[in-house]
Amino acid sequence: MKDRNIGLDLIRCIAVLFVIFVHFFLHSSFYSTNLGGIGGFLLNIFRWLFFICVPLFLLLTGYLNNNTKLDKNYIYKLFKVLISYTIIGIICLVFKKLYLNQDITIIRGIISLFNFSAVDYAWYVEMFVGLFLLIPFLNILYQRLETKENRIKLIVVLFIVCSLTTTFRVFHPARYTLNLFSNYWASAYPLLYFYIGKFLKDYPINMKKTKMFFILIFLLILQSTLVYVNYRNHTDLFFGIDYSNLFTVLISVLLFSIVLKINLKNRIFMRIITLISLVSFEMYLMSFIVDTIVYTELNFSFNSTLDYFKNFVISAPIILFFTFVLSFIVNKFSNLIYKKFRSVYDRICLFISSSFKKVIKKINSH
Repeated sequence: MKDRNIGLDLIRCIAVLFVIFVHFFLHSSFYSTNLGGIGGFLLNIFRWLFFICVPLFLLLTGYLNNNTKLDKNYIYKLFKVLISYTIIGIICLVFKKLYLNQDITIIRGIISLFNFSAVDYAWYVEMFVGLFLLIPFLNILYQRLETKENRIKLIVVLFIVCSLTTTFRVFHPARYTLNLFSNYWASAYPLLYFYIGKFLKDYPINMKKTKMFFILIFLLILQSTLVYVNYRNHTDLFFGIDYSNLFTVLISVLLFSIVLKINLKNRIFMRIITLISLVSFEMYLMSFIVDTIVYTELNFSFNSTLDYFKNFVISAPIILFFTFVLSFIVNKFSNLIYKKFRSVYDRICLFISSSFKKVIKKINSH
């Protein structure tokens, strides 16, 4: 605990809080309602602030992963993620069967675990597994670039490929199509955030926290204004922009950099931050169950913008508390399995390695 970077823990904590907060909009009528006035505009601001939860996690991934090699020890780390996902996936399948009365058979359950649909929020796990396997090779590319100028060029090219179209989409109504470059690679935004995270590790932003904060607020208001004006009659989940949008990228980078500069001294607060950080992944997934129960049982009505703010204040603390408690239990159980799995994993790796050597030997003999 003592060796942990509290700034990075705080970023994880904020990111998982934003996950819970942004899902409030998912479980309300926000995406299908024309919300006017100052209240509607403020809701848009909060929505786009909470939207950076995934970018914050991806920036952390780039920031923390240096000099990784694709070996058995690196792959072993992936099993911690997959073990937690599997445990939570099974819990969610039982929950869907008993609480939601879904028709889930054993075969369907097993298939849903493998296609990452067992947990409704598990698309992030599916994406992260691929990114995790690519990281050693992504690092090689970054290291070979060597100079700051070349690394900036890489990020600029990634922005052009991933973000140009989604950025300019904010400036025109949704009924028009404006692909200034290509929208095909917009879903490659994890690479953009990963490399920005690595870049921030080597070249931190040399700017005061207050200045970065005011720039962040300005960008957030500008982003929300553009979306509010052009997409008030929205019916699409990600109306207006996506994670690859320049506004979202800049806001994520600024908040990431601001938090890294924060110097926390209160031991109780630091302890809470660390505990939430340690179970942040499990909280991301387990929040699905708590979300479903809370928003179903409390049966909120959303007849005005005031209802949104009132219901958020009521639901967010409840969801946060119970999600943390459940995730803490799952995390302890997952860690236990993870440690026991090590000996089995080593035997499997030894078997695969020896088999591979035998195959190579036979090929060489011919």
